[in-house]
Amino acid sequence: MEALAAATDQSRIADLQILNKCLKYSDSYEPIQLDLIDSKVEENPQLLHILLNRLNIFELYAIGVFNGVYDEEVMKHAVEAVMDRAYFRFENFIKRRKESNSTFCEHFESIVIKWRNDKRKVIPRRKTA
Repeated sequence: MEALAAATDQSRIADLQILNKCLKYSDSYEPIQLDLIDSKVEENPQLLHILLNRLNIFELYAIGVFNGVYDEEVMKHAVEAVMDRAYFRFENFIKRRKESNSTFCEHFESIVIKWRNDKRKVIPRRKTA
């Protein structure tokens, strides 16, 4: 639970408000376009720091899960929706960063994809006859 506190402390909430103001992060259901991110970062360079910090928290959560530091089911129930949304909204940004740093957000990306695939798995029903 202490690990999850990093995403909900006052500074992270303030950061989320800035992401919402600049990028309409919570108000849209489309990937955020790179040109919008670039223009907003140019207006407010702090935005890049906020974005990278947010993605880094999710990367650290994923690293913790993959290394057995955090219980996957607990983390999945606690932050799956938030992490999936962040990955979806910033996927273009992540992919561009991967062009110069192939390991950028690799654990974050892997766990989001894993959890998405887990949802798609159909569990066969127990035979009734």
